[in-house]
Amino acid sequence: ARPGLGIAAEDAPRAQAAGQSLDVVITELVSGPGTTASFQAAWVLRDRLRNCIKAGSLKTTIPTQAGYGAVPVAYADAMARLADAIAKSTAQGDLCASVSSPNRRSG
Repeated sequence: ARPGLGIAAEDAPRAQAAGQSLDVVITELVSGPGTTASFQAAWVLRDRLRNCIKAGSLKTTIPTQAGYGAVPVAYADAMARLADAIAKSTAQGDLCASVSSPNRRSG
């Protein structure tokens, strides 16, 4: 197996069979010739086997060098910040212990 990031469509057989899935939506990634890029994203981690979810979001401004040549570096920094935020939110232990299931009944 090759190290790296594997991406599967939600309706792909492997994604449907997985116990956990991560959905990420980037709602803003804007840059220009100025010295900043803005980035906003949200994610939902689902545990399909135990029927619970955990959601999070990130909104940040990334300082960049002036000019369009710096845009790829800013975008890479945005993705790294997103990955770090997701990792920190999921490293807090058991997914189902920290959030309630929308389908679990109490009482």
